[in-house]
Amino acid sequence: MQLTEVIKINRGITALIGGGGKTTAMHTLARELAGRGTVILTTSTHICASEEFSTYVDPEASMIRERLAAEGVICVTGAETGGKLCAPKLTFEELERLADYGIRLELAPDVLAQMLKTNCEDYKHHSEQTLRELPAGQIWSEYYLRGLGVSREALEPIAEELSFRYDYDRTRILRRPHLKQTIEALRDMGIRMGVISNIISTSVVPHFLAEYGIEDAME
Repeated sequence: MQLTEVIKINRGITALIGGGGKTTAMHTLARELAGRGTVILTTSTHICASEEFSTYVDPEASMIRERLAAEGVICVTGAETGGKLCAPKLTFEELERLADYGIRLELAPDVLAQMLKTNCEDYKHHSEQTLRELPAGQIWSEYYLRGLGVSREALEPIAEELSFRYDYDRTRILRRPHLKQTIEALRDMGIRMGVISNIISTSVVPHFLAEYGIEDAME
């Protein structure tokens, strides 16, 4: 029986407290959990650098996501003080969210990008033929990441975030000159306005409206 079964480890934050053996237990749990998803090792006090897993000192969230996808298990800490590494700047809750995705894609970034482009076109063709938009979790499992063995259930909690990032980051959208003044003039004329969009994220359009300062003009 594995240690994870004995102490009933589930998804989320697991704290190890005691006077000795914490590092050994932490590494044992990490090895056992590695096959089930992604794992971040960290500390609230001080810890020695891991000899088994890569250690990253106060990395950005984007780097944590990148290294988790590539390695599965990483150690995240703060800078060294007194010969040991200390607690990271990111909170435990932020680290938990990054590790809790539990989705690891064994693809190089350029291969994934080309796959997403192809699968996106397939979904666009489907939606134009059926005149029906599918829920984000279904889009990602059945189209964008199809064939990679990632279930809809695993993708549902982060499907909207994935959709937002895909729609927001993959293209550079520039606002037209005098956009805000034009919208405000139309509103002052009594013209009722709204937005109809066919992008898969439900939050990216409100984000752009707020970013451009015209959200209050839309109904």
